[in-house]
Amino acid sequence: MAGKKKLILTDQRIIHLLRHFSEIDISYRLNLHALGLDDAAITEACSLTGSKFDASHVLNPEQLLQLIEKGTLVKEVKQPNGNTARSVEFDMPIGTEGIVALDELSHDERKHIKEAMRNGLHLKAVRLSELKKTNRLTYVVNGQNEIVTAFPGRYAPPFPEMPFDEKKNATEFWLNHVFVELT
Repeated sequence: MAGKKKLILTDQRIIHLLRHFSEIDISYRLNLHALGLDDAAITEACSLTGSKFDASHVLNPEQLLQLIEKGTLVKEVKQPNGNTARSVEFDMPIGTEGIVALDELSHDERKHIKEAMRNGLHLKAVRLSELKKTNRLTYVVNGQNEIVTAFPGRYAPPFPEMPFDEKKNATEFWLNHVFVELT
């Protein structure tokens, strides 16, 4: 991804990104302590349900920036709010994906889809014993090239209830995909 402007991570976004890590290395925890997070808060953030980066490839948000630079751009979406979503691909799995298409679920798994709250919205979720590995990473940047979010997996449009112009695409996507919760 040479030639791109340097990505910026703000303290607020670093805290947000912790949900996509299963663990954080000890040396980086000291940076997080300086932001006011104690070990209990870090562990709680890392234990949230969702896509997770593989600890053998990335153990903290700074390493995430390095990983992004090594990826091959496969998709770029200009969002109506001015942000840009980019998906990059790697030649090996870099994490697990917390979203699955309905057509990837077995008939029995589909029977267990339930409504779940996510970011204050009612969405669908299914409980599975494991998350699917993914070679893809998606990140969103604002106009100043600050990372808004980043997660392992394919691009997912904003939730339909959120104030975005691409509501039709988002609605169709979320009608055909569900979040995965681990059993």
